[in-house]
Amino acid sequence: MEDHTWDANYLKIKGYWPSVVFTDVLRNFYKKHLMLRNQWHLSEAIDIVKMKYVTFGTNPPEFKHFLEEYDKVAKDRQLNVGAYTTPSNKYWVDFEKPSPHTGVMSRYSTDAPDFKTASEIALKTNGRVRNQRTIDNENFITDLNNTPREKVAEAVKGLRDDGYLSKEELPSDFALWKLTTQGKVMHRIQNPKQKQLQ
Repeated sequence: MEDHTWDANYLKIKGYWPSVVFTDVLRNFYKKHLMLRNQWHLSEAIDIVKMKYVTFGTNPPEFKHFLEEYDKVAKDRQLNVGAYTTPSNKYWVDFEKPSPHTGVMSRYSTDAPDFKTASEIALKTNGRVRNQRTIDNENFITDLNNTPREKVAEAVKGLRDDGYLSKEELPSDFALWKLTTQGKVMHRIQNPKQKQLQ
């Protein structure tokens, strides 16, 4: 599976235009304007720029071409109802791995089109799944309500077995749970391989 992180896309740009010298200023400019965009769309836009625009010598393609192609890809995905995901249904995976440049452990984030794909990436990278609701307002109740009851029960049991939750019975309505309980259960659901909460 292709890596859709900023680092992977930056390496793709450097690989497609090897004669370009990416000074710190140029690298930071690209990072500032491209890193916060959807990396799946950006990866496709980089491929299109490589195919469409001829460059000479040590000059990269004009930066506007990356933005124009990115906007076209993003617009195409929005017009395709099956491919577009609203922010509340958009998922990311946060994980750590050694930096390809320095070898030092670094934090990464990659996006995924749905919860299932995000969960698969999280299992492979020992990462943490999050979505826009998690970023905006920690709305665990919505997430718990959208999670199958057996997964919630499994997470509660695991937390009790590990000593993170008391054995007292929890109400069936998630809104009546303490916020810390909601958070612990959602963390366990999103990170089933991690026993210790951080």
